[in-house]
Amino acid sequence: QHGAPLAAITPTGREQAPPLSLAQQRLWFLAQLDAAAGAAYHLPAALRLRGALDLPALRATLDRLVARHESLRTTFVERDGAPV
Repeated sequence: QHGAPLAAITPTGREQAPPLSLAQQRLWFLAQLDAAAGAAYHLPAALRLRGALDLPALRATLDRLVARHESLRTTFVERDGAPV
C-alpha cells in the first residue's frame, strides 16, 4: 500500500530568525539557569583509528556533514532578553 506522494520540503527565506521550537526554548531556559547544564545534552564519543588517517578526506567529510545538516550549524543569540 502506497499513499499519496509527499510534497518536497523547500527551504524558506531567512529575512528574520524562525521561532525556536519548544525543545529549543527549554534548552535555552535551562542554560540561563545553569550554564553547565547544557553539557548534559552533549554526546561525547571517542574512536580508535588504526592505520594512516587521510586528514583532508576527514575534513572534507565533516564539512559536507555540517553543510548538509542545519542543526549542526544552529546557534542562538539573545535579543531583548529572548533567544532568536
